[in-house]
Amino acid sequence: NLGVSYYEMGQYEEALEYFLRTLERGAENEPHLHGLVLCNIGRSYQKLGKTDEARQYLEGSLALSKEVNDDLSVSSVLDAVAALTMFLQQWDEAKEYLQQSVTIKAQAGDTRGQSETLVLLGQTCLQQGELERSATHLQEALTITEQVGNKTEQYKAHEHLSEVYKKQGEFEKALESYQTYSRLRE
Repeated sequence: NLGVSYYEMGQYEEALEYFLRTLERGAENEPHLHGLVLCNIGRSYQKLGKTDEARQYLEGSLALSKEVNDDLSVSSVLDAVAALTMFLQQWDEAKEYLQQSVTIKAQAGDTRGQSETLVLLGQTCLQQGELERSATHLQEALTITEQVGNKTEQYKAHEHLSEVYKKQGEFEKALESYQTYSRLRE
């Protein structure tokens, strides 16, 4: 779908146009595709700052994914809804969605996805000043990312951990995490 390409290039109006066309062409006949398209429409609306529309499509996608018992799609949509609630600075709601997503991914054995969501959960806790909880989620993410070789999430976790340690006054640990972040990012 060209919509995904446009989305990845940051051309959200064009992406939305293609996603809406896919929906018009009968995506309802394929529940998995329908849920995915609804999610992509929601994500596009979010990027365009249309948060009410984004929530409407994301909630539709979540309901459909639950209806067809597609746990990994449910967890992906939960991540998207969490991203929206983070954008709206609704941190408690974001944490609930992310925690549900982490649980589903752990049960499904999706360690890569689990580590990505744990980084987001750690970031969300950091935003709320829950430093210990943030550090716990980020350390758990690091353990998983090192096992699966997810370098991108490793550097993100170290970036957030350096901030946690800095706020806790643990400057040596902050520096160490920041140096690891810098090395991994290259």
